Amino acid sequence: MENARTRLGNYNMDLSIGRPARIVKPSAEEMVDIPSINEIEDSLYSSKTISELKEGDNNVKMVGRVINIYDPNEFQRGDGTKGIVRTVEIADGTGVIRASFWDEKTETPLNIGDAIKIENPRVNSREDKIEISVGRNTNITNAKTEEAEKLPSHDDIKEMIYKTKKIDDIEEEDKNIKVTGQIVEAYGNRVLYEMCPNCNKRVNLVDNTYICDICGEEIEEPNYLMIIPCVIEDETGTMRVTFFRTAAEELIGMKMPEIIEVIQKTGDEGSLEDKVSDLVGHEITVIADASFDEYNEEIRLNAKKLVDIKM
Repeated sequence: MENARTRLGNYNMDLSIGRPARIVKPSAEEMVDIPSINEIEDSLYSSKTISELKEGDNNVKMVGRVINIYDPNEFQRGDGTKGIVRTVEIADGTGVIRASFWDEKTETPLNIGDAIKIENPRVNSREDKIEISVGRNTNITNAKTEEAEKLPSHDDIKEMIYKTKKIDDIEEEDKNIKVTGQIVEAYGNRVLYEMCPNCNKRVNLVDNTYICDICGEEIEEPNYLMIIPCVIEDETGTMRVTFFRTAAEELIGMKMPEIIEVIQKTGDEGSLEDKVSDLVGHEITVIADASFDEYNEEIRLNAKKLVDIKM
């Protein structure tokens, strides 16, 4: 680069390539002094496994396998502009981490089992869990062959992180557990809830207008959240399990737009109650997180993924 202009950016020195600047291919002699891409990566980023990541880490890179991809969620920022975020779960041989992909990064082509490399994510903590944020300044590439070979296979990762448990053995802090049971109760009197696109809290319908009590605003077009609560049973006991969003779609066998259309067409928020009730008697296997419901003083499951369903 010739005749580029230097300027101070966000705590870094930037190069501005304008009309007077010129980009030319370096000569063989000049190339001798340029480090390889691997050497550049090593000088910029420190490699860490998932278990080594700490809140506030800067200039780190990690390699892992994609184990879950969730549907993107649109939201409205405080300035009125729209944003989009997608959650992806990534694992290596040391643990699992939740990654939030923002805006254009939500379009990154990913498949379950892919080995990927993430450079310069923002590492933060939410509810005492380490998470990463993948935004404009984060690089995502396919892991190199030698990097992918160091990772456990997708099947090995599933065996490692999804521990099978009977209902009676479940503890309130259990995460990513695999549970199998028969559905003995399923509640479908209401499965769809209108949500505020700004704060993601439920809105109320007042005189044919949606109102968010938190934001104090009228909501022109709400987002929708699907929830299907069930009770499952195995030979050791019973437990309530709640299905949200994609997991609820998988359980009922319908996509969100179909469900919205049915409810809006009938005008009855309980129009899918019979379909949900038909789930009773099915045996399901889920990947779920456990938590303690203080109001009912019991442990409950939040389903993350439906692994199998059969009569």
